[in-house]
Amino acid sequence: MHTTYQPSVYEQTVLTIMRRLPPECALQLVDFARFLEFQTTEKCDDWLGEEEAADKPMAEIKPVVSVSKPLRPFGLCAGEFIVPNGFDDPLPEHIIQEFEG
Repeated sequence: MHTTYQPSVYEQTVLTIMRRLPPECALQLVDFARFLEFQTTEKCDDWLGEEEAADKPMAEIKPVVSVSKPLRPFGLCAGEFIVPNGFDDPLPEHIIQEFEG
């Protein structure tokens, strides 16, 4: 007698979600599933498959390249607006109530 495999509710849900996703998102779902599998098994060979694990590096070490932007010079908008004298004063109560409800 041949028994038919019946997927669990979780498997059906994941498959339904995966079918609705665009390919790049489905790939992210597969990657996340592999990540969870790796977390629970802690075996890289099981995660990638033995052939893939032998051919793929686990990580790539690269130097961090920082791109520093030049500082903006002071006074670019000099004379275009005036900051009022009471700019740093506490807000009136009715404005505070507008924010806090």
